[in-house]
Amino acid sequence: MNTTHHLHSLIERYFAGETSVAEERTLRSLLADTPLGADPLADEARAVMGLSLASPLPRAVPRRKAKRLAPTLRAWSGAAAAAVILLAIGIGMERIPRATPTADRCVAYIDGRAVSDDTAVMALMRSDLAAVGTASSEVSSEISADLSQIGEALNNI
Repeated sequence: MNTTHHLHSLIERYFAGETSVAEERTLRSLLADTPLGADPLADEARAVMGLSLASPLPRAVPRRKAKRLAPTLRAWSGAAAAAVILLAIGIGMERIPRATPTADRCVAYIDGRAVSDDTAVMALMRSDLAAVGTASSEVSSEISADLSQIGEALNNI
């Protein structure tokens, strides 16, 4: 494959956010081998990727080890998930009117009209709680994936 075509393909995939960590390493290597000013797209990719024109630090200079943020952010994501669940329960509790001596029934207001069928109200509440649980687990998995990528990036620096 033509090296310039391969380089441009990797740059386009990088800008689209579709490259893997291994492909980004390959892209960095190809950018290091491409002379400055020879390819405007390569120069743009260097600028976006933050590649420096200065020579790298010699290995004799100790580098600070990057702190891992994953445990702290995992704790925050767990707390956020718990807060979302509590909020959903609170909203569900607000939809159920307080029992009064004259009325002993469940009422939910859907699109501005009262629904007093106990089965429908409970089904709505279960549906809302299930949606919150699904959203919470999706957010948690996305945060974990993002943290893994951040950790890999920090380890590669």
